[in-house]
Amino acid sequence: MMKNRAKSIFKTKTFQMHFWLYGCGLAPVAIPCFYQGRIPSQDETIAVVGLVITFGWALIGRVQTSAVYTPDGLPGPNKSDY
Repeated sequence: MMKNRAKSIFKTKTFQMHFWLYGCGLAPVAIPCFYQGRIPSQDETIAVVGLVITFGWALIGRVQTSAVYTPDGLPGPNKSDY
């Protein structure tokens, strides 16, 4: 029987896709604020918080689904657990 090999969460295609989608969702809020030199409005801030929460839940689901490990100090299994 082959031993299940875990891979780093950062090397999974799912993580990379979530990271790019997070960036695409954040850009419409961050870029105008940056160029206009202003602080995001309350609605923009709520949108960013929603993105962060969604991104976090997606990562938690990814870690719980298959054999991936996270860096030491982050929630989830470490490389040494495999």
